[in-house]
Amino acid sequence: MVSHADRMEKGVVYIATGEKCRQEAIRSAKSLKKHNPSLIVAIFTEASAVDPVFDHTHLIENPDFSTIDKMKSLWKTPFQKTIFLDADTFVTGNLLPLFDLLERVDFAGTHEVARGFWYTELQDQIPDAFCELNGGMLVFKSTPSVIKLLKDWHDTYLQTKQWLPRYGTHKWMLTNDQPSLRYLLFKHPEVKLWVLPTEYNALRHQGTYLFGEAKIVHGRDNIEDVAVQMNRHGNLERSFFQGLGIIADFGRIPLKSVLEIVFRVNACAILDLYRRAARTIKTGLQRLRIRG
Repeated sequence: MVSHADRMEKGVVYIATGEKCRQEAIRSAKSLKKHNPSLIVAIFTEASAVDPVFDHTHLIENPDFSTIDKMKSLWKTPFQKTIFLDADTFVTGNLLPLFDLLERVDFAGTHEVARGFWYTELQDQIPDAFCELNGGMLVFKSTPSVIKLLKDWHDTYLQTKQWLPRYGTHKWMLTNDQPSLRYLLFKHPEVKLWVLPTEYNALRHQGTYLFGEAKIVHGRDNIEDVAVQMNRHGNLERSFFQGLGIIADFGRIPLKSVLEIVFRVNACAILDLYRRAARTIKTGLQRLRIRG
């Protein structure tokens, strides 16, 4: 355990277990260093040697290879001021203003785009206006209250994990750590909380509104290409939709961009109709076979 006195002033933390996740973290950390070369970067993982892009490596013993590793480790941050990034993030800009923010608040994150109020367990006393934060990018100060909150996250998550399967079988649902974080943030009013703009955690799925360039882009696979798409027309208010790309005010973008948007929207609509028709035909054939 790192004492408050031994913590370094500020830095970035990744928590990545398993080779695939570790490689994602390496890619993310390299993008971070490109735009923020002065920042110290630490990783919590089960491997003793990772990559020189990380200034510090902290060993996770008996890893779960799941989101639980984050909740077991995050409170052990070696920094007084911490930016936590999921491994599947890509940094495209300056993150130093986030540390300036911690002069005024204790904890910050962005709204979860796919937030839901479909659950009631542990949450029925929390108003809808106090919605979930996305757990993949967090900024916090190592105050006693924040460290206690992060310590409690693991046990609270295990409680929510018992009832999350009632609401779906998708992996995202079964491993969703955000209802437990929402609960803890609401139950710790002494923690000064702030909600960041989406540019600091621009999700590639569910639609993301942007004003100015996205500084952290969040998602897997071709995330570098997605970051380039998101930051087109970076001086305009716009929305990014997976598959569609950027949607912006037609009156404020070049005709070429308007035509590209129209083409993508129509192409995606036609592809969706094709997939739905294919599923309908497949289901019909299966029913005919059963009847036969």
